[in-house]
Amino acid sequence: MADSYPLTIAHPTRFAMVRQAAGILAPSVQAPSPQIKYQMTRSVPLAEITALLREALSGAAQTVTARPPQTARNGVNGEQINLYLYHVLPDPAMGNSVASPGSPTPSNGYSIRLKYMVTAYDDDADAPGQELIGRVIGLFQDHPVLDVSDVENIQQVQVIMDPLTPEQLAALWASFQTGYCLSVCYEVRVVLAQGQDRE
Repeated sequence: MADSYPLTIAHPTRFAMVRQAAGILAPSVQAPSPQIKYQMTRSVPLAEITALLREALSGAAQTVTARPPQTARNGVNGEQINLYLYHVLPDPAMGNSVASPGSPTPSNGYSIRLKYMVTAYDDDADAPGQELIGRVIGLFQDHPVLDVSDVENIQQVQVIMDPLTPEQLAALWASFQTGYCLSVCYEVRVVLAQGQDRE
């Protein structure tokens, strides 16, 4: 009889995973679950910022929504202003502080730029949307900095008109795959408060 030698497995866990993949490992034996490498410690409050803008515009029209333009008018009649966030950018001019990989603590200060399109709808056949867009422009000219005293984790919200060329505006509307309506674009500069880590 040939001599027998004990089988030595250099990597038992890897061996078990191979056997499991081949269907020859007992169901009661499971390969180790992968560990989560990154833990979320904070969240940028985009929805809260949009809610602030909707509240600011609430006196400018009967209805203020925050929908994609292609569905903005669904179920709505009469005066309506629709606010749509279409792009998010960092704001290096505000001195963002980004933690380096492997840092034990994340950075606190951070600022972002949010690109919004504001569209007006009404039943005016002669000058559709013009009265409402005029109200929006006047409101943000008079109140370019919003009150954030009742909102956590936000230090400042500043609203600045973002003039697009006709070509840029046409390309933006084409991406929505819907008909053009009178609109104006704004850049909203947001400074997030320090110490906004999630518990």
